[in-house]
Amino acid sequence: MNTNDPGSVLTDKNRAALEALAREIAAPVNEVEEIYLAEHAKLYSTARIKTYVSVFANRRVRSVFEMRHNLQRENVGRA
Repeated sequence: MNTNDPGSVLTDKNRAALEALAREIAAPVNEVEEIYLAEHAKLYSTARIKTYVSVFANRRVRSVFEMRHNLQRENVGRA
Protein backbone atom coordinates (compact mmCIF):
# COMPACT_ATOMS: atom_id res chain seq x y z
CA MET A 1 0.00 0.00 0.00
CA ASN A 2 1.37 3.41 -0.94
CA THR A 3 0.70 5.57 2.10
CA ASN A 4 1.86 8.69 0.24
CA ASP A 5 -1.09 8.41 -2.15
CA PRO A 6 -4.37 8.67 -0.22
CA GLY A 7 -6.31 7.25 -3.16
CA SER A 8 -4.35 4.00 -2.97
CA VAL A 9 -6.14 3.27 0.31
CA LEU A 10 -9.42 2.95 -1.59
CA THR A 11 -9.41 -0.56 -2.98
CA ASP A 12 -12.46 -1.82 -4.85
CA LYS A 13 -13.58 -3.58 -1.66
CA ASN A 14 -13.16 -0.38 0.40
CA ARG A 15 -15.01 1.69 -2.21
CA ALA A 16 -17.90 -0.77 -2.21
CA ALA A 17 -18.08 -0.65 1.60
CA LEU A 18 -18.00 3.16 1.59
CA GLU A 19 -20.70 3.33 -1.08
CA ALA A 20 -22.89 1.02 1.02
CA LEU A 21 -22.23 3.13 4.11
CA ALA A 22 -23.08 6.31 2.19
CA ARG A 23 -26.40 4.79 1.11
CA GLU A 24 -27.13 3.62 4.64
CA ILE A 25 -26.51 7.02 6.21
CA ALA A 26 -27.90 9.00 3.26
CA ALA A 27 -24.68 10.93 2.65
CA PRO A 28 -22.79 11.79 -0.54
CA VAL A 29 -20.20 9.13 -1.41
CA ASN A 30 -17.48 11.72 -2.04
CA GLU A 31 -18.00 13.19 1.45
CA VAL A 32 -17.87 9.73 3.03
CA GLU A 33 -14.66 8.95 1.10
CA GLU A 34 -13.09 12.26 2.11
CA ILE A 35 -13.74 11.66 5.81
CA TYR A 36 -12.62 8.03 5.48
CA LEU A 37 -9.31 9.04 3.91
CA ALA A 38 -8.65 11.59 6.66
CA GLU A 39 -9.50 9.13 9.43
CA HIS A 40 -7.51 6.33 7.76
CA ALA A 41 -4.44 8.57 7.51
CA LYS A 42 -4.65 9.51 11.19
CA LEU A 43 -5.02 5.90 12.29
CA TYR A 44 -2.44 4.46 9.88
CA SER A 45 0.27 6.89 10.94
CA THR A 46 0.12 5.73 14.57
CA ALA A 47 -0.99 2.10 14.24
CA ARG A 48 1.55 -0.53 15.17
CA ILE A 49 -0.61 -3.23 13.58
CA LYS A 50 -2.10 -2.02 10.30
CA THR A 51 -4.47 -4.94 9.62
CA TYR A 52 -7.67 -3.41 10.97
CA VAL A 53 -7.06 0.28 10.22
CA SER A 54 -9.73 0.29 7.49
CA VAL A 55 -12.31 -1.21 9.87
CA PHE A 56 -11.64 1.44 12.50
CA ALA A 57 -11.62 4.22 9.90
CA ASN A 58 -15.02 3.03 8.68
CA ARG A 59 -16.36 3.11 12.24
CA ARG A 60 -15.05 6.63 12.70
CA VAL A 61 -16.81 7.78 9.52
CA ARG A 62 -20.07 6.36 10.83
CA SER A 63 -19.50 8.14 14.16
CA VAL A 64 -18.85 11.48 12.45
CA PHE A 65 -22.14 11.27 10.58
CA GLU A 66 -24.02 10.09 13.68
CA MET A 67 -22.70 13.09 15.62
CA ARG A 68 -23.71 15.43 12.80
CA HIS A 69 -27.17 13.91 12.69
CA ASN A 70 -27.58 14.24 16.46
CA LEU A 71 -26.45 17.88 16.38
CA GLN A 72 -28.91 18.65 13.60
CA ARG A 73 -31.73 17.03 15.59
CA GLU A 74 -30.80 19.04 18.68
CA ASN A 75 -30.73 22.27 16.68
CA VAL A 76 -34.12 21.55 15.10
CA GLY A 77 -35.57 20.81 18.53
CA ARG A 78 -34.36 24.16 19.83
CA ALA A 79 -35.76 26.17 16.93
